[in-house]
This record gives sequence, C-alpha cells and structure tokens, in this order.
Amino acid sequence: MGRRANQDAEALIFFTEQMLEIRRWQDRLGEMLEGFRELAGVDGVDFGYSLVRYLYDAGEEDAAAECYESVMRRLRLPPRRDMLTATTLGNLAYLAARVGDSERAGSIYDVLAPFGGAFATTTVAKPVGLHYLGMLASTTGREDIAEDHFAAALAMHERAQAPLLVAETQLEWAKLLLIGADVDRASGLLDAVQSSAAFHRARFLARRCSELSARPQDP
Repeated sequence: MGRRANQDAEALIFFTEQMLEIRRWQDRLGEMLEGFRELAGVDGVDFGYSLVRYLYDAGEEDAAAECYESVMRRLRLPPRRDMLTATTLGNLAYLAARVGDSERAGSIYDVLAPFGGAFATTTVAKPVGLHYLGMLASTTGREDIAEDHFAAALAMHERAQAPLLVAETQLEWAKLLLIGADVDRASGLLDAVQSSAAFHRARFLARRCSELSARPQDP
C-alpha cells in the first residue's frame, strides 16, 4: 500500500521494523540483522536505537554494549523532545538494565519518569514506560520501587490485552524476585511466561525464561 502511494521509503521503514519485532518474538533476529547492523545506534535513524536492542536480543551482547556506550557518550539527557523521545528512553532503559549500567540508570530513570504511563511506539508497540522504570529501579537496587512499577505495568498490559507484553513484564519481575531469592513467586511468574510463550510461539520468551531459571543473576 505504501508503494502504491509512492511512499517507498516509509513503506520500507514500517515493514522492516514490523518484521524485526516479529523475528524478535520468534527468536530469529539473526536472519535480518546483517543488512541493518551498520545502522545500530546511528543518530537520526528512526529505529537506530531499537536496532541496538535487537542486537542484544539476538545474542550479540558485546556488540550491543559497545553501541550503547557509544550512544551514551554523545547523547545529552534529556534528549530532544519529539515524537521519538519516549521510545528513545525506553530503548536506552532496556539496554542500561541489560548491560548493568547502574551509574547511568538513575539518570535515564529521572527523564523517563514523566512517560511512565505512555505506550511509546515507533512502528510497533513497546511495553509501557512503567515496565522500563521497573527495569531501571531494579538495576539501581531499588527493589520495592521496581516491584511497584512492574505491578502497575502488568495491570496496564492486561487492560490493553497485550499478552506478549504481559509476559515481558512477568519475566522482568521474576528476574527481580530471583535476585531477592523469592523463588516461589518467581516460579509462578515464569510458569505463566512459559505458557504464553508456548501459546504464541514466542521462542524468544521461552529462551529468556530458560536462561533466567538457569542463571538468575545474569542481566
């Protein structure tokens, strides 16, 4: 439809990010990333920061961490206010939590806080801001605050009838509980994630769930 409207560039951008997100859930990101790797973390590319997240989720943690460090060295917080601000902060929050950047997590938390109730999107839906605030609070050792954020994010994802986003929040919450040795509550959440992953064929969630069960201390 985009091409028929003579909007080839926009059509390609929309299609590409939708397919990247689908391949993420399927745990097949490696099939697509080669053609976009050079755009990861590039300023001015709408999904440049999302590509850094996709690098990490594809298993290329070192490359993603290097891109994240490069972005954070040159990016001033808060970022410029535009339609991508909340999405940018969500991606940075995700990466800060994944690489264990407790030093910068607090700063990202402060500028992301006003977007806590927003579902920031580009072409595809992302978790509500509260989900990322929970990840950042966990990274900075504020477990009680993180639990409150995850509980609120889970409720919003349930109201939005977004089962994969529900599962993502359950996964992060379970990670927090395992760090605190609350195994019973964590197990209940992980069971729910595994059920959702099986029903929706979301192999990425199933893999992360298995990794978390085996190595709960990992980011």
